[in-house]
Amino acid sequence: TSSNEELVSSATAKMHKKHCDMMVANGANEALEQDTSHVFFIYPNGRSDEYGPTSKTDIADELLTRIAKL
Repeated sequence: TSSNEELVSSATAKMHKKHCDMMVANGANEALEQDTSHVFFIYPNGRSDEYGPTSKTDIADELLTRIAKL
């Protein structure tokens, strides 16, 4: 959807501005006070992986796995 495209675009710009190796983006409104979330893992090479919806614990595990591979 266009809101997801805007989210990824905004997070990509922030990642480049801050010189990060990876950025994780989610819609804050959909994640607040929920047990599940839906995120995008974004990389400087332009790759963007959609992940979820799934539990926040699963997202945290996936984040740690991806960080370990950087």
